[in-house]
Order: sequence, then structure tokens, then C-alpha cells
Amino acid sequence: MNKVNDVTSKSGTQSIAAAGRNYECMMIIGSNVAEDKRGELVKRFQKMAGSNVMVEKMGVRKFSVPINYRKEGFYVLLHFAAAPDKVAEMTAAMNITDGVERFMFVEKDEKMLAADAERRARRAAARAERMGNEEGKATPVAETKE
Repeated sequence: MNKVNDVTSKSGTQSIAAAGRNYECMMIIGSNVAEDKRGELVKRFQKMAGSNVMVEKMGVRKFSVPINYRKEGFYVLLHFAAAPDKVAEMTAAMNITDGVERFMFVEKDEKMLAADAERRARRAAARAERMGNEEGKATPVAETKE
């Protein structure tokens, strides 16, 4: 279920609760971390963020500049709503966790929330179209009159 570019939520919905402020956390996990350990790290911070967290695993990407002598890392984007003290707690935990190379928290405003909803809708439509084409359905072709 958690493939690259998947968006998942603990509650099964695609919306974030209105409790607290809305945040986004981009986290880079080192490429030297095993896949099962990487999953454990993501679950750990997902649990710390609260009950309704959306996780977007973006996959392994190359860095433009090496970070800690590494040339690539696994990118994870967490969307969640929480109190500011929860972000401070997560920051402290990420600072001392082996495997987390870099991270950044951003507080979302209304424009960012609207852009996120639009982006998710576009991705869902593209995914549905792709799944429809993979099942053997032909793409509609416009007929021409001769």
C-alpha cells in the first residue's frame, strides 16, 4: 500500500483534522538506511504527529550537493495538524535520530491548503486514468470526418 508517491492516512481519509495549526514536514532519510528501518522511522514520526496524518513517500532522489558525504536520500512529506509544542517535540526527536539527514517544518496557510487539495485532486485523477488504461481500456480517440 505504501508505494512511492502514495498518500496515506491513519484514519483512511484524505483530510487533515482542524485541531491545531496545519503543518507540513519534509524529511530526508539517508540512503544507507534499510527499507524496514526507514518504514519504522516514518511510522514513528507519523505517530508523534497525531492521529490524522497524511504521509507522502516521494522516494529516493539525488541531492544537488552532497549531504554528509551522501549523494541521495529518501524523501518523505508529512501533512498534519498539531499544536506548536508538538512540532518542537518532533524537532528535538528528529535532531537526535540516526538516519534522518535533514528536515523542515512549514506552517500552512489557507493558500497552501487550497493548493494541496488541488494537487491531490490532480494526482487522484491522473492515477485513476492510469489505472483505467492499465486494465486494458483504450483511451478515447477523436473521430475525424472525411
